[in-house]
Amino acid sequence: MNGNLLAGKYLTQELIGKGGIGEIYKAIDQKKKRTVAIKRLMSIDKVRKRRFKREYRLLRKIDHPFFVRAFDFFEHEEHAYLVMELVDGKTLREVIREHKNSFSLPEQLAIANKIARAVEILNLAGIIHRDIKPDNIIIDDETGDIKLLDLGLAKDTTYGTVQITKGDDFLGTPLYASPEQVKGEHSYQSDIFSLCTVLYQFFLWEDRSPFYDENEFAILYKITDFSPPSLMEKILLSDKQLNPKERECLQELSHLLKEGMDKNPQNRPETANQVADRLAQIQQNLLHTKKYIDGGRAKRIQLSNPVDTNLSKKLATIRINYQEVHGNKITGPQNKVVAIYHQAIEFCKEQWLLSLIVVNALLLLLLVIAAYWTFGGESIKPQENKIWNKAKEYQSNADLLFAKGIAAEKNKNRELLLQSKTLYQLAKTKAQEYFNNEVKMLQKRENISKKQAISSLNSANFEKFMENCRQRIATINNMLSIQQQTPFDEEVWNSCWENGYFDFTSLIWVNLSANQQMNYAKKYQKWYADKIGEPLEKKVQISGVAIPMMLIPPGKFWMGSPITEVDRDEDEKQHTVTIDKHYWIGKYEITQEQWFKVTGKKPWQGQDYMHDNTAHPATYVSWNAIHQQFLPKLRKFTLPTEVQWEYACRGGTDSRFPWGDDINYIGKYANIMDKTTNMKHPQHPGIEVIDGFAELAPVGNLQSNAFGVHDMVGNASEWCQDDYQNFANKEAKSFAGYKVSRGAAWNHFWIGSMRSAYRSKFEPHFKNSTTGFRICYIPK
Repeated sequence: MNGNLLAGKYLTQELIGKGGIGEIYKAIDQKKKRTVAIKRLMSIDKVRKRRFKREYRLLRKIDHPFFVRAFDFFEHEEHAYLVMELVDGKTLREVIREHKNSFSLPEQLAIANKIARAVEILNLAGIIHRDIKPDNIIIDDETGDIKLLDLGLAKDTTYGTVQITKGDDFLGTPLYASPEQVKGEHSYQSDIFSLCTVLYQFFLWEDRSPFYDENEFAILYKITDFSPPSLMEKILLSDKQLNPKERECLQELSHLLKEGMDKNPQNRPETANQVADRLAQIQQNLLHTKKYIDGGRAKRIQLSNPVDTNLSKKLATIRINYQEVHGNKITGPQNKVVAIYHQAIEFCKEQWLLSLIVVNALLLLLLVIAAYWTFGGESIKPQENKIWNKAKEYQSNADLLFAKGIAAEKNKNRELLLQSKTLYQLAKTKAQEYFNNEVKMLQKRENISKKQAISSLNSANFEKFMENCRQRIATINNMLSIQQQTPFDEEVWNSCWENGYFDFTSLIWVNLSANQQMNYAKKYQKWYADKIGEPLEKKVQISGVAIPMMLIPPGKFWMGSPITEVDRDEDEKQHTVTIDKHYWIGKYEITQEQWFKVTGKKPWQGQDYMHDNTAHPATYVSWNAIHQQFLPKLRKFTLPTEVQWEYACRGGTDSRFPWGDDINYIGKYANIMDKTTNMKHPQHPGIEVIDGFAELAPVGNLQSNAFGVHDMVGNASEWCQDDYQNFANKEAKSFAGYKVSRGAAWNHFWIGSMRSAYRSKFEPHFKNSTTGFRICYIPK
């Protein structure tokens, strides 16, 4: 159609968009000398044409900056055409993909406020958009102004384009549809659900809807039965640094979006106006404490004015006219959608049923039983009843198998429990019904079937049958031996265990007290050791001396420190790290005795503050000396990486110190410059605690952390394997060649050095009286 002259004045130039029922062309209005967009309705259906024309009239009447202006409407060769304003800018989806974090939080709030106002205007006019999504929102990068496009005729070819129905039955994009819309009903609260889903994606800068799935039916199920993590939960798990006021405002925003995405329409805000007002209030609270205006970007934080009286009256008139023509009913079933919704539920049931090991095991079992069960009506001899009773005994074991299978599946599939609980219960119920029905059938037929069944259960066949059953039970019982019992509180466990490692960053974990974290971490470590058949502690023999090692289980943790932590350094940027395999780390620092037996040398002799004590940490050892003189004789052992060191040091805690935030416990866990040091060396002030040691202490004399490792902070600081890197600026070259040292030493009197995140750096040839090391290895 390029180059065509339409209605005697519109010269088409290029196709700029295409959807299921229409196309959009860029064109020149030769009379008005302006560039326009022309939407061409491909359908020639009269009902569709009437709706198309009504859309034109509504846009003409609303005439608001948040919507494209409609200029003209005409028909040509049975097709309808709508001439409208050609909009500059990018869709919200493009902004998210191409310009992640290009808008500050106040600017995002201003944009969100304008989108909500646009929805409010539509709803006041009696219009339910039904297809609010990132593709239907245009944003001006310079001003932050928005345009809400009407019915989404432009088609996205990546994702977000799955349609519930096609062509004339189009009802919106399921990824942003409300639960009631999926079931064929819609109301003004449906638009609020879609609006808040879009804003959730925008504030997280995520490419996809929180309900995204590759399967259309799975999308429909997620919309109706799955609630994504809250906005705040997602932000807390990211590397985003927040000041206290930002945290407070984001918490308010998280509450708002959670309400707006509630499955029950009655629990959502009543109007888009309420959403817009709350967004404005959140932004203003934030701007009171921080100035975000940056030159020409000042316009981008401007909020939209509330709808005034004149516009409200105008919109009310439009609404009355709309209802007169189309009736007052704004909800109603859509048969095709309802049918597909129920298909989706059935589809999901089948998929999850197949995934349940109990169902698989049970069906196999019933098939095996059925293979030996045929029917007859003759009397049964007493000796044959023995075989029958043996079979019945196994049948009762099937109940146990079923129950244990359910327990195993509950522990194994955390996602199934947390996100698909309703569907899981449906699947479980169906499986139980299937089993019960089979039992009832056998009981009903028992009197007429025993003889024939027993005749098939000859000795050889029956033993084979029983062996098969025993093997199946043994396999499942082996799996259950570890999974059947959680190590501690089931809610915490189910929220943190990730099918292979423990998530110490989950929201439920970070809300625990330090004492709870340490207690649970100990239990997790013990559970994991039992699971893999290893002891918590083992001793390795090196050059005739035993070195105790502690098993460190896999996990995901917060490395570094939050910006709110007292005494933090700028090189401690907090970020999440996942350790997906267990490893072993020295229970103590390498001692003078161990160093001497391996290397035959005593580099600490004659040095200040140093004494020959076989149980003291070996110091005056450089990073180079460790790699040249000690580790080559140990083969599989290395220094711990900085990640391994901090994970072992924290022992499951996310607090300031490995034991929590209480400085009064320093003397219990760490040997530092304290009152004892001050008594021996009056020139050193010391911290107001008592650890009982004036200088270096024999290893293991103070309390261990949750993972059973001693002296991670205090006594001697410890070399790590890594080159030093600044977490906040990984490109920094100013410390190239330096190696990392972690943990404080006995001569430290700054409390901040006792923190789990505290870092030091030295050149690899450096050595002194306060730096030692411990060893580590990862099993093959």
